[in-house]
Amino acid sequence: MAAEFCYLACGRIDGLIRLKQKPWDVAAGSLIAAEAGAVLTNLKGKECDVYEGDYVAGSAEIVKQLLDIIRK
Repeated sequence: MAAEFCYLACGRIDGLIRLKQKPWDVAAGSLIAAEAGAVLTNLKGKECDVYEGDYVAGSAEIVKQLLDIIRK
């Protein structure tokens, strides 16, 4: 998970959806991605922390598109 957040931060991927993650798998990578400008939300589109478990991450526009797909 940390590597995926780093890929997001450097632009190798545009967004990601991860389910059932542990806080220790998310903490460092989500900080790196956030510092690069990524948005991290839960599946409902609300701001979340590393204890949520389910995540959608990317630019604000990509997160909106991913959430729209999830809701369908």
